[in-house]
Amino acid sequence: MSTDKTVPEIISEKGVLTPEEMEKVLCPRNMTEPSGFAIKK
Repeated sequence: MSTDKTVPEIISEKGVLTPEEMEKVLCPRNMTEPSGFAIKK
């Protein structure tokens, strides 16, 4: 599937994460280093 939307736009539209969760999950440092961050449902 191809769109002209960014990952944050799609996440926001679908309501998958809160803006705060999205900021933490998409932070480059959190994606490349162990941080202990986990999303709790």
